[in-house]
Amino acid sequence: SVLAMQIRAPVESVGGFFLNEKFDELQQVKQVPVVFSALDTLCSEIIRRGGSMLQTAKDRLQTALGTEIQGLLSTIPSLGAIIGEIDGDTPDLTGHAAFMRLLFCVRQLLKAIACQERPIVLMIDDLQWADEFSLALLEAIASDTDISSLLLIMCYRDGEVTEEHPLQKTLSSIRNSGVVLNKVHVENIDRSSVTTLTSDALQVMPSQARPLASLIYSKTSGQPLFVVQFLKSLYEEGLLRYSVSSRQWEWDAEKISEKSVADTVAEIMTGKMLRYSEEVLMSLKLAACFGHEFDTKILDLLGTKNVDGPTMTDYLDVALVDGLLIKSQASISTVYRFSHDQIQLAAYSLISVDEQTSLHLQIARLLFSKIAPEEVDSVLFIITDQFGRGLSLLVDRGEKTRVAELYLRAAEKALSFFAHTSAATFSVQGISLLDEDHWRTDYRLALGLYSTSAEAHNIGGELEQVETSANIVFARAQAFDDKLPAYLSFVTVMGGQGLIPNALNMGLAVLQTLGVTFPAKPDRNTAMMVIDQTRAMLESIPKDIVLARFMKDEKVIFAMKFLSLLSRLTFMAQRELMAMIVCRMVQLTVEHGVCNVSIVAFGQYAYILANSGSLAVGNKYKHLALSLIDQLNAKEVIPQVYAQLYAQMIQTDPVQANFPQLEVAYRTALEYGDLDIYCTAMTIEIATRFYFGDSLQSIETSARSHIQEMDKLNDKLLIVSTKVFLQATLNLLSPACHDPSTLTGEIINQTALLALAKQMNNFSLVMQFFRLRIYITYLYRQFDLASELVDSMLGTFAGTSEFLPVGYVVPATFHIGLVSLHMGRTKNADKWLPVADVCMKRMKTWSEASPWNFGHMMRLMEAEDAYCKGVHEKAKAAYDDAIHLAGEHKFIHDQALCLERAALYYADTCGDVSKISVRYMAEAQALYVKWGAFGKVANM
Repeated sequence: SVLAMQIRAPVESVGGFFLNEKFDELQQVKQVPVVFSALDTLCSEIIRRGGSMLQTAKDRLQTALGTEIQGLLSTIPSLGAIIGEIDGDTPDLTGHAAFMRLLFCVRQLLKAIACQERPIVLMIDDLQWADEFSLALLEAIASDTDISSLLLIMCYRDGEVTEEHPLQKTLSSIRNSGVVLNKVHVENIDRSSVTTLTSDALQVMPSQARPLASLIYSKTSGQPLFVVQFLKSLYEEGLLRYSVSSRQWEWDAEKISEKSVADTVAEIMTGKMLRYSEEVLMSLKLAACFGHEFDTKILDLLGTKNVDGPTMTDYLDVALVDGLLIKSQASISTVYRFSHDQIQLAAYSLISVDEQTSLHLQIARLLFSKIAPEEVDSVLFIITDQFGRGLSLLVDRGEKTRVAELYLRAAEKALSFFAHTSAATFSVQGISLLDEDHWRTDYRLALGLYSTSAEAHNIGGELEQVETSANIVFARAQAFDDKLPAYLSFVTVMGGQGLIPNALNMGLAVLQTLGVTFPAKPDRNTAMMVIDQTRAMLESIPKDIVLARFMKDEKVIFAMKFLSLLSRLTFMAQRELMAMIVCRMVQLTVEHGVCNVSIVAFGQYAYILANSGSLAVGNKYKHLALSLIDQLNAKEVIPQVYAQLYAQMIQTDPVQANFPQLEVAYRTALEYGDLDIYCTAMTIEIATRFYFGDSLQSIETSARSHIQEMDKLNDKLLIVSTKVFLQATLNLLSPACHDPSTLTGEIINQTALLALAKQMNNFSLVMQFFRLRIYITYLYRQFDLASELVDSMLGTFAGTSEFLPVGYVVPATFHIGLVSLHMGRTKNADKWLPVADVCMKRMKTWSEASPWNFGHMMRLMEAEDAYCKGVHEKAKAAYDDAIHLAGEHKFIHDQALCLERAALYYADTCGDVSKISVRYMAEAQALYVKWGAFGKVANM
């Protein structure tokens, strides 16, 4: 810690900020979490410096955070003095989403303030005692490479940090993010350094100090605090003295050598403290019960003031003179700190183990009895910490109830700043004070503790603990409404753990009790009937009337939350049910008014309409959903709505305009803590850019970055999906790739992943493999293999054709159609031309709705169809149209394909020496190079 502090002066001399905070073994949950305390100090210092720095900070913070800055004001009070009044509401987020939003805001704050002219050094001490919430904050800060001019110094005792310690996981995650961690291991000082220290202390030459220094080193092994305290003890015991007559220091080497020495610094300090008066000693003991620091406000509450004589502060000042304590002035009280945690440990060890429990309980009772009710929150964690250390001595049922109420308040407060581990601990401690009768006599208390426990453990993804708490609520709650928060926590955590059937069954059962029911196994016809009924319902009521009311019925709002959750759980494998769930959300919105979940519902409904064939109507509801985001200031729904509308929905607007929106989707998902959508949006962004012709080099860069991010979150399913596209991209990029159609290489092994996908019954991943390989084999003119893949795909998924396919079903249909047309012309017309006909009919619907995106696809298929049928004038015209449309609409990969197919057509019908064939093939090669498909060009 002393070493790290040496950087303070040079940093502050150039206008930088040095922020120093520490964790405390006895106060692991603080009133203001350690990182926020440091940021509050930063804001206070900006205010103190004032001038242009203050205005610059205000401008940059408003730009970086906007209205979201309001979410930090409760934990960083000084921030409000910089920003002033902020118009607008912040999103109403809870649980993990709120926590992730907080991490984003903290990172944005540091990005806004830290710069080359004002670097920030954040020094956090004693991380061996850090709570998981603070470790998550520090990991987020350290891993964000976009925060410039920030040095994070984390000090801890490695002897107290085992391999299983949460800090080790945090440090490992930071390293895995690509951040360089420089570890400085501070050893004890050597014999030479002890000589230098002794020489400086006595102000004599090193040669004169060396004999004494050797004795000190032999007793202390060079432990710095031990050296200093041992030197002081020699002076206090008269073994080291200054001789006035000889004007030099003298010591008794023989007695020092014989002197027994304590094994630890704490034992030396204990011996020193025992020489104090009983009053000073008791004051130090009480102070030590609060940990590293405490203030006079707490001492006043303990009733330690003595009007006629010395106060507790006076007694502590005795230790202050001896260097055991440090005193500083806070805004409303005086703060004392032990000058070293070994000194605090020494003072605490003077209380016997038997006395410690009762003393903590006495302190808790005094604080709780003397503080005004309206001020309890200001010392809430201090009181609950003291009660927690004396909990085993509580006997009286009335007192247990009052303390349990305190723990519920503490759990709710911890959740308010997203310390879910602490909230879980507080709720469990409160539950331990309840008996069976509390559900009858103190129903709201018991319900609150168990429901809060379920919520806190849900944020941490702890299924077993959520199940335990939730099941008790289900069994003991008097009203179904009281069970809803616990049900929501339980369904959420089961979905997050991959227990989709369990989550779905419970969610549907809850909805049934709320009056929302669904068929057991809805089929496509039933789903389409409900889609049409919902459309008729919407069209019968003016839009302004639908949007004029806000949803207020709490039961309906809970139903919307459950429906939204289940719509995500059913998207991958049960889209018929998903469609009916979405329609029910839309119907509830029409019946009861809008809420933020209604935006998600309209976005999903737009996707359903568009992808079931009604593209124009779907586009209308797409724009309705987007307008509602601004109207309701519901930025938290952007990730899910954008991912649905800009990738999964078949597009009528130019698809290239969606690429930036997909980036907004996953970046906003990270801001708002929706990690599922964060990973999903990154995956579908890569898929969409790949199929619609974005630069392959750019796709490679993005895909590698996305995989790294998903790897941090351990999202195995979506990381595999992204890796498949990255491998396909690398195959196209590399001229040295000998088998581009096989997705095995640097990133994945095709055989192993396909086996895994089939084992997991992952329909979407297997389908993705087929679609990609069909495209690449056709692109590389491996027509026989392409046809085998189409055969295999159609056979594998026979009878299971996708209902409501995602947006890139269009290019997949395009490629299957092209393969079928080639095979119908060259091999087996009876088998393949009917397949091509189906593809062309689907493409005709899409191209009429969106000529920009799909017009060139339709014309190329028509050209190949005319080629197949020998209608050459029609073929030539269609090839020219396809080339022109693909180029005009910026699909360079498809324009290259159109040129190549036209070149092959002219070579076949006009001979290899056809000038137009040679020219088209050269132009195709140039466009493939522009796209980045060097492997394709090498193959040509």
